Amino acid sequence: MKVETQASRLERMMRKHRNVETYRVTLPPVALKRKDIKMLEPGDVLLLELGYLVLLLVQKAEVKACLELSDNEGKYVTLSPKEEKKEIHTKKYELLYPSFGSVKIPQLTEGMTLELSKIDLHSVMLQKADEMTVAEGILVESEGMIALEIKKVYR
Repeated sequence: MKVETQASRLERMMRKHRNVETYRVTLPPVALKRKDIKMLEPGDVLLLELGYLVLLLVQKAEVKACLELSDNEGKYVTLSPKEEKKEIHTKKYELLYPSFGSVKIPQLTEGMTLELSKIDLHSVMLQKADEMTVAEGILVESEGMIALEIKKVYR
């Protein structure tokens, strides 16, 4: 009888203290020359070379899942990340992530549905892998592709 009581108490305690992971919702990373990052100005347009919106869940600098829109109400389904060639950090280039913010997920599984209606797709932060924000901007269309127009630069 006592074992059941301890087990049920432990289960109740574990429900209260769930382990929640934080993921950034980003577009695929863009490699820019370090000197170009320093020269970013408001009004600059950064071509992202995307024909359609591709959202990723990133933790640190690792892509954990891809997101696919399931309806027009801000619900996305998680898919396993596609194998892409790894960008190599060099002295000249740095990867920047166009980020929409972060979400907290108790357990990330393939096929789960996320509601991202709280994330503003008009406000994009350009972040380094260590989550340091370089600039802010909005998504625009340029030459039939998705681009990022810089509105504010952080030095």
